Amino acid sequence: MARLALLLPLLALVACGGGRVRDANAPLSPAAQKIEILTAARATCKKLGSVHGIGEDLDEKVSDAQATSAAKEEAAKLGGDAIVFVTTTSDAKAGSGGTLVVINKTADVLTCPPGK
Repeated sequence: MARLALLLPLLALVACGGGRVRDANAPLSPAAQKIEILTAARATCKKLGSVHGIGEDLDEKVSDAQATSAAKEEAAKLGGDAIVFVTTTSDAKAGSGGTLVVINKTADVLTCPPGK
C-alpha cells in the first residue's frame, strides 16, 4: 500500500504532462501557429492566465525554440491569441551527449481584439 501511495503523485504528474519537453521536430498545432508574441500587453487585451514552456537540447537556439513553441501550445489550449513572455531562465544539465541547455519560459496569455 505504501508503494501505491508513492506512485500516485508520480502518475498524476505524468497524466498532467508536467515537466514534459516539447519535441523539437513536432509541428505546431494550427491554433498555436496563430499565437502572436507581443513585447507588452496592449490596453485592449485581456489576460486569461499564465503558461510555462520548457526546452531542452544541446543547442541553446533549439532549446529556446522548444520553450517558445511549448508556451504557444499551452496558450492555444487556454483560448489565447497572444502571449507576453515575463520570465526566461536558462540552466545547464548533464546529458548523455553533453551538457544540455534547459530553457524555461513563463508567459502571460492574452486575448486581444483584432487590429488593435
